[in-house]
Amino acid sequence: MYVCLCNGITDRDVERIADDPAVRTPQCVHAALNAAPQCGQCLDYIAGILEEIRGDSPPQAEAASTF
Repeated sequence: MYVCLCNGITDRDVERIADDPAVRTPQCVHAALNAAPQCGQCLDYIAGILEEIRGDSPPQAEAASTF
């Protein structure tokens, strides 16, 4: 599925490079794929894919789970 229409980036592209420790943010995903964010609509979705693959949770979720 396309996650970045501006650059033609798919979820599989993100999954393929997510294991690289240098790829920590959606902007890093774009850079690793020789692209740059254009409209920005994909940034939250790409961040979600990275969190899901790595088992990370957003800071708000961690704070909420400690109470």
